[in-house]
Amino acid sequence: MTKEEQYQKYLELIVKWSMSADLTASADPDEIKNKHFEDSRSVIPFLENVKTLIDIGSGAGFPGIPIKIECPTILVTLLDSKRKKVNFLRQVIFELNLSGIEALQGRAEDPEFFRSHGPYDVVISRATWPLNLFLEIADPYFTQKGCLIAMKGSSVKDEIEQAKSAIEKYDLILENIHFYTLPAGEKRHLLIFRKR
Repeated sequence: MTKEEQYQKYLELIVKWSMSADLTASADPDEIKNKHFEDSRSVIPFLENVKTLIDIGSGAGFPGIPIKIECPTILVTLLDSKRKKVNFLRQVIFELNLSGIEALQGRAEDPEFFRSHGPYDVVISRATWPLNLFLEIADPYFTQKGCLIAMKGSSVKDEIEQAKSAIEKYDLILENIHFYTLPAGEKRHLLIFRKR
């Protein structure tokens, strides 16, 4: 299956499952492609030499599944607390014939869960939690040489300010703030953290 065929099948599955699994705010195919797929792919240039990645709060599989399609050698873990969403993710993995990827049900903040998983080269999440909370949840999952990527919307200044104590507590450096614009004009940011 080509990348294009994988994306098309993925799109069809999102539209099909959208109502029952509450996957996306809109099941419009163009919006899914121009918003969710493009946003997920924005992180690809920052994944050079990455071997393992966990997408926390994966939901409909953004950004983890597009990352896997674009970077098939990365071992990807998709984590979500909702059974319906995990069932959807497993169906996508099966129908797209993806290997080196798993979908797990669990809460990232559960100590039992993080003790039995990871660490990972990259911990990523797309607008799932306020930044200070994401830094706290993600900290046990990434290696000393790894990085943490928070995918955020147009306004990040206040979130960064509110996360200052968490950044200090977990000995993090905000290495990069990457700003970009989606095809529909939506402003987005990638916040990339590393251990000091």
